[in-house]
Amino acid sequence: MTMVDEPVAVIASFGGRGGMRPLRFRWNGRVIHVKGVTYRWVRREGSRRLHLFSVTDGGTLYSLCFDPAGLSWRLEAVETEI
Repeated sequence: MTMVDEPVAVIASFGGRGGMRPLRFRWNGRVIHVKGVTYRWVRREGSRRLHLFSVTDGGTLYSLCFDPAGLSWRLEAVETEI
């Protein structure tokens, strides 16, 4: 897995039975369409609750992090061999 740690613009769905779900995001000038969420979890950093998602576009695995305090998303890592 390659660490990236860059801010990204994400379009996500909030609510419904699935809760929050990233649908697509822009990184390196490309729009990545999320085909599936493979795992989700919550990580605490002090008093902050960060929501993490492992997502795939069908060929690459990405680790996205949502910080509700700042309403911001970060791409934490990329794995090209899944």
